[in-house]
Amino acid sequence: MSLKLIIVLLIPLVLIAAWVAGARRMQTRLEPHLIQVVPGTVELKPLGDGSFAAQADERVVGYARVDQANGYGGPMRIAVGIDTTGTIAGVTIVDHKETEAYFRKVLSGNGPGSFVGRHVSDPIEPGVDVDAVTGATQSNLALVTGVRQGARTLGTNQLGFDVPAADPVRFRFGWAEIVLLMLFVTGFAGTYTQVPGKKPLRWISQIAALVLIGFVYAIPITLTHINSLLVGYLPDWRTQFYWYLLIIGVLLPVLLTGKRPYCGYVCPFGAVQDCLGAVGGRRKKIPEVIQRWLGWFHAVLVFAAIFVALYTRNPGLTSYEVQGSLFDLTGLLYQFVVLGVVLVLSLFIARPWCRFLCPINGVTRYIKTARSSWRNRAK
Repeated sequence: MSLKLIIVLLIPLVLIAAWVAGARRMQTRLEPHLIQVVPGTVELKPLGDGSFAAQADERVVGYARVDQANGYGGPMRIAVGIDTTGTIAGVTIVDHKETEAYFRKVLSGNGPGSFVGRHVSDPIEPGVDVDAVTGATQSNLALVTGVRQGARTLGTNQLGFDVPAADPVRFRFGWAEIVLLMLFVTGFAGTYTQVPGKKPLRWISQIAALVLIGFVYAIPITLTHINSLLVGYLPDWRTQFYWYLLIIGVLLPVLLTGKRPYCGYVCPFGAVQDCLGAVGGRRKKIPEVIQRWLGWFHAVLVFAAIFVALYTRNPGLTSYEVQGSLFDLTGLLYQFVVLGVVLVLSLFIARPWCRFLCPINGVTRYIKTARSSWRNRAK
């Protein structure tokens, strides 16, 4: 058995071990959070429906519970407390799976504190009752949904309020999904058919992806999507159909054919590097020995990022991509620094990020290698 095949077989076994270990360690103590959301609470009395009566000197001063909603990286659990009049007394985030940069946006503008003073009968909608958060829409929506759900449950079950019924979940399919589908169709046509003018078609698709998927919608695929899939945090397909289109459009072609139309036709950050390469000429060649070492570094980096995400059960924790720093100016300091280096190198070297750092390329390359190894053994 070759070393490559041993590594191909060993990687999923190690990741499965990380997944199991992570599942066993995910226990969060709720009591400190529940006490915090109802000021003056001395003790908590369970009420049997996941709610607690907050007491002080044997007198009920409010009620608290923990609810959850799906954010960008997975479930976000929110503790909500109300007083005896049905007013929200406190909100705290118990745990979340968001990337650090986007979670900071949720906390900017007072975050959980924005809900304090609202009544359980209020609509509690982003942009109406609380500030909308530009660039972290899905994370902010998870916070709002969790607070609204928890507050209304407490108001109905404990205080008998006639609160508005939850709006039915509707299938969401808009321009972002249409654009993504059209780009995938273009990518599949360019990859799998003999359409004339493939080079102009690829440039047209890339420029459209750069403008629309990159700057307008700012939702390219990231390692968080892959980690969420591996951990098992699957969003509601009715509200996150775009998420499923991305996952299927990126991974399925690699699994079935070994080809990657997303990288060549749909990836907006790949388009950025190609545009800079066209300007700079990208004539510099990297010595083979350095390319091999960079390839190993790339593989280890992606493996380590996925391993940590599975062990911590936090898909967004190790998502290190830098395109968010370019497309919506969101990121940590090191991401902006790496982005600057990548953009400069792209003038002289063909797609340096894609070849030596991109986690999506690392994942799809592993799938392609595993597929090839399996097919060779089957012959």
